[in-house]
Amino acid sequence: MKKIVVLLLCALFVSMLAACSPAEETETDIRAETGAIDANLRYTDFEGKSIGVLTDTLCYFTAEKIGATPVNYSESSAAVDDMRQGSVDGYINALSVVRAMAAELGRDTFEAVAVPADIFSAEIGGISHDQALIDNFNEFFAEIAADGTLDDMKSRWFSEDLDLDAPMPDIANSGDNGVLQVATTSDAKPYAYIGEDGSFKGFSIELALRFGAYEEKTVEFTDMEFGKLIPYIADQNADLSLANMVITEERARQVLFTDPLCDEQHGILAIKR
Repeated sequence: MKKIVVLLLCALFVSMLAACSPAEETETDIRAETGAIDANLRYTDFEGKSIGVLTDTLCYFTAEKIGATPVNYSESSAAVDDMRQGSVDGYINALSVVRAMAAELGRDTFEAVAVPADIFSAEIGGISHDQALIDNFNEFFAEIAADGTLDDMKSRWFSEDLDLDAPMPDIANSGDNGVLQVATTSDAKPYAYIGEDGSFKGFSIELALRFGAYEEKTVEFTDMEFGKLIPYIADQNADLSLANMVITEERARQVLFTDPLCDEQHGILAIKR
């Protein structure tokens, strides 16, 4: 009988310990699952709130999925201005983009809150109107994936400690075969942006320069709003576009996509509470 009592007391003690385990462990697990381990906010905090999205992007659907009201913008800077004034509560873009924006704007004021990949995840690709160019790009991309160049690029451009002022690598290019016209948008750090010296920088920019060297073509960039990239390429105004373009069936009916360049999920730029 004494043994049974002792066993019952032990079981009761263990259950009490489990019940008294800190609530923050559960909170930490939730934040880890949502990718917001270092954030004050969670994506669920934006339900019923207004969130800025770029026109013609899939961010619109993510905003609706999390119960937020999407507000269209042509430039992220306008969304940030409205966030400061309290007109919108956040801004959705690719997670790597909003992380770079938070770093640039100041992590003491801004933060990047991850939206879980099961709500949105996608592959990013380049676009062209020329199948031969797509085939050449895919061969080039397979080569840099195999030799470690791509991994090095991703470790630099998608690091949470990204230095936006770091110099671009020197990429030798004979330019013997003419010019490669590349359309991009400079409103998408760390994919593409304008550095302090006025030149293009970013993952997509480095990728374009490396492909240009592979083709032995000088690269010329044309900067525009994201929503204008597909019509610009479809009208054959440029050879190629490299930006943070999600591959979708609808877009693939208008332009040709390269093999996937990287995977992305969405994130929300917000002002810390």
